[in-house]
Amino acid sequence: FFPLIILIIFVMARRQVSFKESAEGFLGFFLTLVPQLIFDLRHQFFILKHGLAFLVGRENTTTTTFALPNRIFLLKRLKTYVLVLGKLILFQGHFLTLLVIFIGVVVFALWLLFKKEKAGVISIWFLFPLAILLFFVGNYGFFYDYYLVGTFLPFLFLFVLALVFLTQKKPVLLALFILLFIGLNFKVIKDRLTYNPLGDDNINLATEEKAVGYLCHQPNKVKVLIKVPPVIPYPYLYLIKVNCPQKIEIVQNIEAPKTYLLYEKSGFDNFSTQQLPKILQSLDKRSYVRKYKKIGGVVIEERIIKHND
Repeated sequence: FFPLIILIIFVMARRQVSFKESAEGFLGFFLTLVPQLIFDLRHQFFILKHGLAFLVGRENTTTTTFALPNRIFLLKRLKTYVLVLGKLILFQGHFLTLLVIFIGVVVFALWLLFKKEKAGVISIWFLFPLAILLFFVGNYGFFYDYYLVGTFLPFLFLFVLALVFLTQKKPVLLALFILLFIGLNFKVIKDRLTYNPLGDDNINLATEEKAVGYLCHQPNKVKVLIKVPPVIPYPYLYLIKVNCPQKIEIVQNIEAPKTYLLYEKSGFDNFSTQQLPKILQSLDKRSYVRKYKKIGGVVIEERIIKHND
């Protein structure tokens, strides 16, 4: 969205932007894309080809990537916005509290925009992607939290600006927010200060390395079936390639005599809550679990095909 956002900012500028300023701006933006361009050049334009195919509806969709939303779809998408962005401020906040925060930031962003304040640039950065994503129906209808990562920073900027604006008039509001922030985020703050990478249901590089290490140390060559959300297999595939490419064969289904099933038990995304249970139920009809290993939030099952297959 950045090229379009930059274009909108130039169009809405209150003074004429010189050619030098435009060139410097686009050069600065281009430099941020250099690593991606180098990757694409080395991999036959992998990102560009698949990105364009995704945008025009040739990949990860059965219909189209963008379409007019109906009322139910629109409400569901807006609810996702509220939960994902609101929890950046109050991780354990009630939905109504998160809704007030989200609406407050959106109203403040629109106010900055129509007042033509300089900070209105941040409003465009925040509102434009949210508006476009209301029409996004690709990826078979699944919408993951990380699709909104590009709006996290402007959302936090706008929230802080709104908080400063309000507390300048009523300083008591800052004290109330601090109490609310500490009260509703106490458990999260405590967990972060005492974080154990391999504990509970944590999923990170440490748990991924341990999981791959467990597979690499099996006595014989093993077949591995990876069932995680889209894109997520890449860290495992990279770690396998680096550590023991000769020991592990990636397969697409449970195969004889045994196959190791690897999946993540996060419970926070659509894949974990909707697709994964169905996948496990289907696999249970063909195989049974002989060994179960859990490393943080990463699960490895040694599965054997049932005799009646």
